[in-house]
Amino acid sequence: MKNFLLGLLCTIVVALCVVMCFMFNKIKELEKNNQTEISQLENNNEIDSIDNTSKEITYRKVAFDENKVKNAAQDVIYEEDGENYISSTEFGVEVIQKGQKIFVSTHGFAEKYNWHDGISGIKDVENKEITGFQGELVTYFLAAQGQDVTPPKILFLMSDGTVEYIDSFEMLKNNDFTSKGKIEGLTNINRFTFVNVRDVIGGGAYSTVAIDNDGYSYDIFKMNLD
Repeated sequence: MKNFLLGLLCTIVVALCVVMCFMFNKIKELEKNNQTEISQLENNNEIDSIDNTSKEITYRKVAFDENKVKNAAQDVIYEEDGENYISSTEFGVEVIQKGQKIFVSTHGFAEKYNWHDGISGIKDVENKEITGFQGELVTYFLAAQGQDVTPPKILFLMSDGTVEYIDSFEMLKNNDFTSKGKIEGLTNINRFTFVNVRDVIGGGAYSTVAIDNDGYSYDIFKMNLD
């Protein structure tokens, strides 16, 4: 009986040792896996950081330089007013981009621009798609010039750096929602912004410029627009 109990005790001790060894090895394995996951997470964060830096460099926002307006008139000074100088609400034109598709709606267009020749009979539209683009669309911008808010031209920046457009007034008047094609002379464009254009002797108005990746600007309303 004594030998039996002693044998049973030894068996239990051995079994406990085996279990403890198994648990010890399991804990070590879990710690190793955890360190691997942490290392992978750190690597992913590092890659994300590199990607973000790359995008910022690739899509850097080029600053406006008043001394680099290519088609500026003589004795005229250009000063940036900013991209949000006039809102879509003020224009009465709302543009929505969904991937490669552009939809336009107007709100009180005829009433807002009742001074414009030929405005009579123009009706507002809701979510009309602009079609006929010649390339891959990146973004859009509502452009205008004058001293008061005027019917905007909608500019479309394409992936190859060119710019297409449509005139909001002509679009509604002719019920034609097709891009008018590329604006000749605009290439390598980075962004658009509103500017204050004034004479050195005083007076002036606002306009819109396209800025290329080399920092040169082009007054949109001095380009050849039909």
